[in-house]
Amino acid sequence: MVQMTVAEIRPAQEGKAQASIIDTTGKRWGVPKALAVSYVVGISYDIVKYKESAFNGKIYYTIEQAVPIGSVAPAVNRSGGLPYKEPPNDNQRRLDIFVCGALNAVLGNASLDPLSIERRVLINSLIADWKATLGPQPQITRPAGPDEEMNDAIPF
Repeated sequence: MVQMTVAEIRPAQEGKAQASIIDTTGKRWGVPKALAVSYVVGISYDIVKYKESAFNGKIYYTIEQAVPIGSVAPAVNRSGGLPYKEPPNDNQRRLDIFVCGALNAVLGNASLDPLSIERRVLINSLIADWKATLGPQPQITRPAGPDEEMNDAIPF
């Protein structure tokens, strides 16, 4: 597995199927343009699967599967099939609904280029707002006081 940290994201050129990810070492990685929005500048990724191809004496690298370092990633199916992905939990569904609804309210019928920085910034700020307000909150526990001793007896 290879690790890389995103330094720059370049959208796909007109008529091209791939965007470019430039890592902090200056290495260029191709990525399908629809998936380029899932990468964030400054974040490190484990590249689980990539392919190399040579053209005119130069080697090109294309990312097929990568996960952010430190994330809870789906298990990889080593048999070559699609990776196994857990169904989204209730909090993820709530987050998705919130972000989609807010984007619809903000953008209406107009839409930003899916690869634009403005759209990624808007989505990231909506996610941060959801986590700060509506998202899962830590459960607060407190120690039992002197009158709140645990008692295993159940009254009937």
